[in-house]
Amino acid sequence: MKLKSQQNPPIINAPFIILICLFVMLLVHVYKTYSVTGRDLLEFTLQYAFIPARYTDLDLNLYSPWAGYWTPISYSFIHADWLHLIVNSFWMLAFGSVVARRLGVAAFVLFAALGSIGGAFAHYIFHIDELVPMIGASGIVSACMGGACRFAFPNGGRFSPDNANMPIQSIPETFANSQAMTFIFFWFLINYLAGSGIISLESDSNQIAWQAHAGGFLVGFFLIPFLGITSRD
Repeated sequence: MKLKSQQNPPIINAPFIILICLFVMLLVHVYKTYSVTGRDLLEFTLQYAFIPARYTDLDLNLYSPWAGYWTPISYSFIHADWLHLIVNSFWMLAFGSVVARRLGVAAFVLFAALGSIGGAFAHYIFHIDELVPMIGASGIVSACMGGACRFAFPNGGRFSPDNANMPIQSIPETFANSQAMTFIFFWFLINYLAGSGIISLESDSNQIAWQAHAGGFLVGFFLIPFLGITSRD
């Protein structure tokens, strides 16, 4: 006689908005990798990557006068290679899921957009007039990590994507939280070492924009109490 089995949990237990973000990132990368080359790839980069010099170089601004309004967000959906995409997707599943569960769809979209803009702004401060484009979802992912540090690392417990309903800790409480502070310390250390070239986490010679990561992280860390006061399913 067969016993009734319990209902199987979903293979990917992530909020729908996170799956949508990952799907859009995948579509954009497939399009960039297999559909645009040469001149078209240059045009794509100029239109959608974040380029600091866009705001000071008159020729570049005249070439694409409106791109400066959307590129602080659109750059987050473009990735350099498959490894770049996979790494950001993994961390978004872990940290984006817990933040999205807490905020709900509308607030998470706003949170992600501000994290992306914060990352772009921090990168711009350190790279004014540079023509090198910045791409990748690390600003959003870092914002999710920063936000999660305020509630998803319970004292005496471990981080979990299911900790969406934990109370948001004040800044002093977060500083007193050994789990959260250990994560924050190693996160900033690894980003600094990778961004300065002391260690390499990339599959090629692309430099990690650690300032953008830090900017996104700080936006998420300080913004989450205003959007996530009331926990949501």
